[in-house]
Amino acid sequence: MRLIRRVLEASPFAGEGYRKVRARLRREHGVRVSGKRVLRLLRREGLLAPQRARGRRKPRPHDGTIVPAAPNVRWGTDATMAWTREDGWVWVFCVVDHYTAEAWAQVAKVGDRFAALQPVYDAVIDRWGRLDADLARGLSLRHDWGPQYRSGHFLGSIAWLGIADDAAVLGEPETNGCAERWIRTLKEQCCGPSCTTPSTSSARPSPASWAPTTPSGWSAGSATAPQRRPIRTPPRP
Repeated sequence: MRLIRRVLEASPFAGEGYRKVRARLRREHGVRVSGKRVLRLLRREGLLAPQRARGRRKPRPHDGTIVPAAPNVRWGTDATMAWTREDGWVWVFCVVDHYTAEAWAQVAKVGDRFAALQPVYDAVIDRWGRLDADLARGLSLRHDWGPQYRSGHFLGSIAWLGIADDAAVLGEPETNGCAERWIRTLKEQCCGPSCTTPSTSSARPSPASWAPTTPSGWSAGSATAPQRRPIRTPPRP
């Protein structure tokens, strides 16, 4: 133990771990000793290197679930970018019902507030048949803090429809997990070499192979599900 104290006193650092102490004992003093023994002696004498105390995790600011008890209670929206051969980079906006997992999508060259609002309009028309003031009262829209979704035009338009603004919790993208997972599925299954449609105009969403899986006891009706998107990421150089 006296030799270990000499090694620590000769060290230029405020504290040394047991691995460095063991290495210095072997190199500088020719003493071969197991690392477990050095660790045990350092711990017993309170000579281990100081470590930052582990902080307690703060409680999550949400209740841990984003799935409501019925359809048309909470929708989620998000956006991503994808590559097409003729139009280059395009924006893909989606709206997902958190209960039924039905999705509506819009592909646009410019990812502004108007393009972000289009799938919301499509979903409202599909659900209620028209656009009108306070038509979707009781529905909330979950979105992130992107400029498209915080613009006055977007927030004013959904307020006119009666949709409550329900922004995701800052720093916790899981609170918009349904739309995030839809985009991940889009990139995993549809943004690959098998998607050969070249342009934005041929990438418009239509009711097709992505029929949503609905809970038992509720019929999805004629809700629009986006077809496999003809978009893909650019090849690596």
